[in-house]
Formats: sequence, structure tokens, C-alpha cells
Amino acid sequence: MESHLNEFNLIIMDLLFIGIEIDNEDHVLLFLYYLSSIYHNFRKTFLFSRKTITLEEVYSSLVFKYLIERHFNGNPLATKEMYC
Repeated sequence: MESHLNEFNLIIMDLLFIGIEIDNEDHVLLFLYYLSSIYHNFRKTFLFSRKTITLEEVYSSLVFKYLIERHFNGNPLATKEMYC
């Protein structure tokens, strides 16, 4: 996931370097659609459950999701409900 985020940020920096400005809303939308298809449900949840979305919210949620899944996969006694 980290390399995916880095790649996206490099693309955004390249766009800024050539003079293309991206507002915050577009930045969030571009990022959500840049995510691979395994994040389809994550993307839908963000797009349809909120009126406004910040990039920080998306990043934080992705990191949280990643940490929970990593912990859950490494610990067969843990349940996902423990974190909700």
C-alpha cells in the first residue's frame, strides 16, 4: 500500500510541476479512483457516506484498515469486531 501511495503522490507532484493545479476535492476523487479494485467497497463507502471528504480522512482510514487487516491476519484469535 505504501508504494501505491508514493506512486500516486509522484504523479500529483508531476502534474503540479507542469502547472496543473488540482483542488482538494479533485485530489481526493483522483486518489480514490487510483486505488486498485480491491478497495472498491472502501471507495464506495467514502463516496456515498459523506458530504465532504478530505485526503487526510482517506489516508487515515486506509492506514487504519491496513493495520487492522494485518493484525487480524496475523492473529487467528482476534476478531474484527474488537476494533469497531
